[in-house]
Amino acid sequence: GKNWALKEYPAAYYSDALRILRTRLGPMSVVHVGSLDDTPLEGRGVIDVRGEYTLPETAEILKQCDFFLGNDTGLSWLSSAVGTRTFSVFGPTDPVKCLPPWKGVAIKQELWCQPCQRLVLGVRPDGSPCNNECMRDFSPKMVASVIADTIDRRKSYLDK
Repeated sequence: GKNWALKEYPAAYYSDALRILRTRLGPMSVVHVGSLDDTPLEGRGVIDVRGEYTLPETAEILKQCDFFLGNDTGLSWLSSAVGTRTFSVFGPTDPVKCLPPWKGVAIKQELWCQPCQRLVLGVRPDGSPCNNECMRDFSPKMVASVIADTIDRRKSYLDK
């Protein structure tokens, strides 16, 4: 529905974030899980398996991944539950309430109106309508930086 669309980080932004991550972290394969209703990702190395697997099969795929990047959805919870480092992009929803507790990392901007979910999703705390800038203006570079910085810190810690 309309409110669900407010939570979606644009597929083109994911593709750009993955391109930036490859520059920072090196070559990687990307497995695109989810439903056939999800917009396909563009870019090299994207293995598109949307709609091909059951939930338990998807859990097995996620378990083998180095990390998961996605919206604040059930797949982020599944990824986290199977032990995969999970990066969830948050816009109007509240990471305090919605971030998976197992290896979950919230990626969000610090806008004055976030999270509008505190009151009514899509309506800012001052009552004005949401322009969805928390997702629309959230640069792929910012998203990729959180992931790369987290992974770089983890690697340097493990190398000691």
